[in-house]
Amino acid sequence: MSRRFQFSLRAMLVAVVVAGVLLSWAANTAHFVEERKAVLRDFSGRLSVVHQLGDDAQVQELPWLRRAFGDEPIHALYDAVAEPDREYVQRLRRLFPEAQILLERDMKTMRLDPEWMARHAILSASTNGMPSGRRLNGTGPN
Repeated sequence: MSRRFQFSLRAMLVAVVVAGVLLSWAANTAHFVEERKAVLRDFSGRLSVVHQLGDDAQVQELPWLRRAFGDEPIHALYDAVAEPDREYVQRLRRLFPEAQILLERDMKTMRLDPEWMARHAILSASTNGMPSGRRLNGTGPN
């Protein structure tokens, strides 16, 4: 009787544990990406997304697994609501750690140099004061 591939119970246990850890990491990453997409989809009327602030701006690179699940790096998010609730802002910061979160109340108190804003395409008159960039509902500039 010929023996085919044999392995011990310990080796099988190690392989199952390693596979489980890898699959749970992938599932957690997929859930994180889907949650980001859901927030962008659900709040598309009030959020403006800036994918890149200018030609010379460095956009933070995302891990390969997040890119594989269709995630995109976001440089800044602008929320036009004057007083967003605290939990909403914390959720945005948790889901978009690479993005700068700009709130309407902060924009009123910030003293931004207009030349710097124009160079980095932060605000555009064509978007009524909203940051330029791809709007999620397709109505903004690209």
